[in-house]
Amino acid sequence: MPVNLQWKRDYAASVKRLIHDGVDVPLANLFLHAARANSRLFWIERELAVPFDSRGKMEVDFLCEKSRLVIELDGGQHLGDTEAYRRDRRKDAALQEHGYLVLRFLCEDLGKRLDDVADAILRAIDHQRRQIAAAEVTRLATPGSSD
Repeated sequence: MPVNLQWKRDYAASVKRLIHDGVDVPLANLFLHAARANSRLFWIERELAVPFDSRGKMEVDFLCEKSRLVIELDGGQHLGDTEAYRRDRRKDAALQEHGYLVLRFLCEDLGKRLDDVADAILRAIDHQRRQIAAAEVTRLATPGSSD
């Protein structure tokens, strides 16, 4: 397969931007792999101890545990199947009940709109970090809370 140098430059710039904006290198590299494969995404699934299926756990596509952020990438099967849509909404609700913010993107947007995806992720990380910091301040200021 011939190498498209413009593609490499575009995605390398996007990954450099993600890292510059504070996304850790492994997560930025995962997005590069996902974007490179486009429709054949390189899935990095993480299992969380959030009750959801018969095993009592669920898998998510990308996880930033420190920011309590889950990123899900949806292909066409998620859009055309009513049961898949319902399952995704149940999954989102279960994650939210356990303190995770869930972002969903179309797989094709990794290749076509990576900057928009990156902006949304960075805003979400910033939001989550502010929420976590505020909760910690409240916890420490509450009489009787443990250190």
